[in-house]
Order: sequence, then structure tokens, then C-alpha cells
Amino acid sequence: MRSLARLRLALSFCLVCSAFFGCSHEVLPEGVVATVNGKPIMLRQVEAEHDISSMSWFSVRAPSVEQLKSQYGDSLYLLIVQELIAQSLDRSGLSVTDAELTAAEAQIRADYPEGEFEKALIEDYIDPDSWRGMLRYSLNQEKFMNLVLKPGIVIRAEEAERYYNAHLKEFNMPARTHFLLITGPNREPVEKARASIAAGKSPWEAMALIPGISVRDTKLEPERMPAAWSAALKGLAPNKLSPVTAVENEYQCLLLLEHIPAAQASLGRAYPLIERILVENKTAVAFVDWLESELKKTTIKVSPHLVLRPDEKAALQEQQRNIAEMQDEEPTPDFAPPDADGENGI
Repeated sequence: MRSLARLRLALSFCLVCSAFFGCSHEVLPEGVVATVNGKPIMLRQVEAEHDISSMSWFSVRAPSVEQLKSQYGDSLYLLIVQELIAQSLDRSGLSVTDAELTAAEAQIRADYPEGEFEKALIEDYIDPDSWRGMLRYSLNQEKFMNLVLKPGIVIRAEEAERYYNAHLKEFNMPARTHFLLITGPNREPVEKARASIAAGKSPWEAMALIPGISVRDTKLEPERMPAAWSAALKGLAPNKLSPVTAVENEYQCLLLLEHIPAAQASLGRAYPLIERILVENKTAVAFVDWLESELKKTTIKVSPHLVLRPDEKAALQEQQRNIAEMQDEEPTPDFAPPDADGENGI
């Protein structure tokens, strides 16, 4: 969170303090809202970034001019960062290639039925070329993190131990029940599977022999257990089967494997998770350090149309106060999005 705050502060300074970071506000060519070392960022890119970032929520209130300008400014912040990453990779010969971009696009398209990907872009008013540009930025960021920043990250054993001791509660392992869930669309095959397992075959053998049967290995905390499963497991000894029961649109049988007691994960067992956490934390700090350094030697020109004037900033703050007061007074509709945390975005 602290790194994100530093990142936003650095970029905010970039847009308002031309002397320190080499930024300036001037009239730019039509359609251009900023340049980063001479490389233009187009208004259509900002619009596309704004539209995609706004797809996950909607508001019952239309944004004011000040709010929209602030949102577009946030999108421009992100595009400036992405352009700095792209230029850094280009200098190092690590830029995402056209072949890598094509492969990534093909992988995304594979998740959609034929023709549905293009339809989704059209329905969301997203230009395919703008989408590919943002995909390239995303791949650039992944490369930058993995090939530039993370190789310099070192996690020492004593750091992991300190983190473990300071966050012991995070490594408490609750009591769980381990069982296999055997299901089928009709009672007869599930009864056959139950009899086969009771006679000594493994659940996986039964699934292979009996059409329509599925077996799922499950571990659940007792308090999170659906009532039907709790009832089926009640009183069962390990390696015993529950009767077949109808649950919604299928038939089920449970095979209890074991009751796992609550325990404290050892440092050795928790170490891979701790290492990932520390690597991500250090990478975030390293990224902000790199960005602050990069901004000091970067020339960024920004259109004044996307920079809030003092009077607009004051109006926006007043609007935000009014909205907060209204939210305190009025119940939130079921479909309203949660408030956005200002430090969770760039």
C-alpha cells in the first residue's frame, strides 16, 4: 500500500511539477494527450484504458466533468507508466515481439467460441487495435517484472523467519474434513459405484468403469460444510461410505478419508508462501524506486486538457464530500459498486 501511494505521488508530481521531472504542459498535435520522450499517447488510448477499467462496475450517477477528467487522468497515469516500461525494455532488447503478442492473443481467443471474441469487443465498444496495444503493454509489464526487477530480488532465511514470527496467525491451519464426493445424474450408477468401492475397488477405478460417475477430492472446514454433506458425514468412520442421497439435480455418496485437526504450519512448510509474499513486496518497492529514478530523466509533455485546474480540483473534492454524505444518509442499492480505494489504482 505504501508503494502504491509513492507511485501515485510520483506521477502526480510529474503532471504538476515541470521543473523537477522535466514535464511540461503545452499544445500537442490533434489527438495526442501526452508524449513520453517524444512518443505520443493518443486520446483514443486513454479512452480505451478508461473504458476497460470501468467495465467491472457502474454507477447510478453520471460522472461530472471534473470526475471524468480525473478518471481520464488516472488512465493517463497508467499509460505513462506502461510507456516508460516499454521504452526501458526496448533499450534492453527485451521488448515483446509480434510473435509473442500473436501467441498471447490466440490463447485469449481460445477461451471464446468462434466469433464471440470479436462480438465481445464490439459490445464493449473496444477497438481491436487499442485492445492489442493494451495487451502488448500487459505483456511488457510481465516481462519487465520477471526479467528486470525480480532477478535482483534476494530473500534471506532470516527475513522469512522474521515474517513468519510476525504473522503467526496467518499460518494457523484450521481443522478440516477430507473426503471424496462421488456423484452422478441418476441413483443407479452411484449405487453401483458405492458397492464397487465397498467391495475394495478404488473410487477412481469405479469412476473409470461406471459411465456418468465423477469423483472429487475435497477438504473443507466443518463450519463451511454444506448441511447435506455434514449430515452424510456425521458418525462415519474413516474409509466408510455414506448412503446415496439425492441433492438438487444429482445423487451423491461421500467417502470419509480423515478428520484433520487444527495445527500451526511450521516455518519449513510455510516458507514457499512466505517467499512469494516477500518477493512480491520487494518487487513492488523496486518498481517504485525504478519509476522515481526513470521520471527524473524523462521528458513528459501533457495536454493541459487532462490536468485538473485548482478550481476543478476543489469542485471535485466538494462533489466527493457530497456523495459521501449522501451515501451515509441513503441505503446503498444492491447493484451499486463498492467505493474504490484511491490507493488501489495508479
